[in-house]
Amino acid sequence: MIKKKISIGFLLVMASIQAVTANLLHPLEPIFLQELEMPDYMFGVIFAAMALTNFLFSPFWGRLTGSLGEIKVLTFCFIGYGAGQAVFGMVSSKIGLILARMLSGIFIGGLSVSILSYIMTYSPSPEAREKNLVTYATLNAVFTPFGYLVGGYLGDWSIPATFVIQAIGLAGIGVAIGTFLKDNHEAGEKIQFVRVFKEANPIKAFAMLGGALPAYIAVFLVICSLTSFGQTCFDQSFNYYIRDVFSFASSSSGLVKAAIGVITFIVNSTLCLAIMRKYDKRSALCGIYGAMALTTVAVIIFTDATPYVISGIIYYAVYAMALPLIQSNLADIRNRTDQTIIGLYNSFRAAGMVCGSLFAGVIYSIGQKLPFFSAGISFVIITVLTYFYGKLSRKSMSAEAQQTKI
Repeated sequence: MIKKKISIGFLLVMASIQAVTANLLHPLEPIFLQELEMPDYMFGVIFAAMALTNFLFSPFWGRLTGSLGEIKVLTFCFIGYGAGQAVFGMVSSKIGLILARMLSGIFIGGLSVSILSYIMTYSPSPEAREKNLVTYATLNAVFTPFGYLVGGYLGDWSIPATFVIQAIGLAGIGVAIGTFLKDNHEAGEKIQFVRVFKEANPIKAFAMLGGALPAYIAVFLVICSLTSFGQTCFDQSFNYYIRDVFSFASSSSGLVKAAIGVITFIVNSTLCLAIMRKYDKRSALCGIYGAMALTTVAVIIFTDATPYVISGIIYYAVYAMALPLIQSNLADIRNRTDQTIIGLYNSFRAAGMVCGSLFAGVIYSIGQKLPFFSAGISFVIITVLTYFYGKLSRKSMSAEAQQTKI
């Protein structure tokens, strides 16, 4: 009998494999959609469909993780995600593509919530937690481009085979996690799934911005949503632009992503860790978002392939530093609130993805550089918001410290 154990290291290995497997199809999607004779806006619509169900179900998975434990949710969601991608590869109509991506999005939310929850719950100390979050963000940033690279070459060989490999790979990760990992969740009363889903209504999350949430948490969630909006506008359009304008083959797109992965690994392993050790995480975010806005301007200005790609690589390297800083701030908030904040965080991120992908898909057909312009404006706004988030967060911490003394 296989002895299960708690192991963040094993989970990070599985998360790295997930980053490769989940991204095998991304460099092929423009080609896949063109072969199906789909209009340009469909690349944004199908991504938005996935992000929509991610948004709708993230609070549900956040609550269910607290009730069932991370491992059961991860196992179920990996298998469900694999099934959704298998369906995606078998349909050829607009409605079929949209529904398939919606099915996948349901389970993607559970993966994001459960992985973050496991890392935050089972890291032995705050220092170890920050290191594990940086490691997770770095591995994700490195292996995601590697997935693009492998997927690009697989696509040159066979797009249908790539769908099969992805579906089997995702389901296999779920089986491996369920076989070798455990959590400390103890079975309690029978779960009423309908009640849990009603309590985890994502629309209520936005209503809470009006006053139910502390001001600094509300601003933080808005920052997360706008970040997701800007990043999605940029990423979706960057990938499509190099295929549409520069006629890059899928393997060439994969090589660009691989270069992004290598540079991201170097930056996160050195500069990001140094920033987290030496500077206030909230102040550091303000500077990073400012740098993201500047690199977006460079992408807008350049029209030749080489400077365009180089500017894009720099942008992704800077963005990769933002992610662990956001997650570290999230972990601090979770320690001061409860488990449901992770589901809210993922839901707000998904909302930004929905709006960003739809917006990018529509305005790309109007002007190919407009999505990058929109992303740049978003990052300028976020730079201002992070300044106020820092002030509000410090004020809240000071008030809590005064109450503790009393």
